[in-house]
Amino acid sequence: MQELLVKMHGFGITLSGDQGAVITSIHLYNAAQQSGQMSKDLEWIDFEKVIEWQSPSWTFVGDRPESPWECFRHYNLVMGMSATALSMDRRGRPTLRLHNTSRATVLPKSQKKNRKLKFMSTYVDLSTEFVKKGLYGGFRWGHTRAATEPLVMLEMLVAKYVETKAEPAGVMVSTGQRKVHPLSMITIFKDCLKSEEAILRFDLFALNQRCVELLRKVQRFCVDLSPLDYPRHEYDGDCNLYECFSHLLAGKTGLKRYQPPRFDEACLTVKEMIAEVGDEEYRKAKARSFITGDGGKKVTDPFHAPFEDVMPLSLRSMFSQIIIAGDDPEDGITFI
Repeated sequence: MQELLVKMHGFGITLSGDQGAVITSIHLYNAAQQSGQMSKDLEWIDFEKVIEWQSPSWTFVGDRPESPWECFRHYNLVMGMSATALSMDRRGRPTLRLHNTSRATVLPKSQKKNRKLKFMSTYVDLSTEFVKKGLYGGFRWGHTRAATEPLVMLEMLVAKYVETKAEPAGVMVSTGQRKVHPLSMITIFKDCLKSEEAILRFDLFALNQRCVELLRKVQRFCVDLSPLDYPRHEYDGDCNLYECFSHLLAGKTGLKRYQPPRFDEACLTVKEMIAEVGDEEYRKAKARSFITGDGGKKVTDPFHAPFEDVMPLSLRSMFSQIIIAGDDPEDGITFI
């Protein structure tokens, strides 16, 4: 089961990261919150969990943007636009000028690919590595020793745990100093697996599809209601979902438009999606992990410690054989 969960998590991260729909929808959700069109108390739980697991600095390329210009700049940095084009001058003003005469010169083209999503599970991250294909080839997925050797995974998880605990205190821990009692290592290993149960069972495929549907609705508002600013031949279709959203943010920053930029409609769509399915994937992930509302664990099969585990060794040595009477340990045992 763990091997299957690891594979599905890896495929989900790759799909969501390559398409860019999840990270674009997160930036749309944040822009709607920061603009005041939507209350900050109204949270999209699924997105908040992804931001937490990915870290805000990775998701937003720095701090969480608050102003319309910051939302526009950080999103385009995520999508691969040159940092030089979106830099600030010495007076703190953006060097990018949003021209009012030519739509083609408003937004420079992205020079690189969009930022991918990171593995949200430490277990998956330690199990996977990127291997170069040949001398001039690209990279493909590969497996580390930790993926096939449990003891290596145990050691790496414990080392990661010790390193994480030492960083907030500003303590440098060398490899030779990482001496942990074997029983503590097993406890840390179990805690690490338990803490990532909801992450591994979080359905990234369903969330990615929901994000694509959200962006399609926003695109439909822009193309149908503001055709002068969003010509159908330039902004229609799935390949133009992200350009449409970037142009929508540019209109919010002050770009002169012939028609409304349709940002209000986009915020309303986000609110509707939150009301319908805002916490669906995280709620399902917790249900698959048998996690209760208070964070506890549902016990489906209660465990009974066998009598021979608690019997003194001196008493055990008196008998040559132990027979358990019945399938239930509570039925008792018979000595011969």
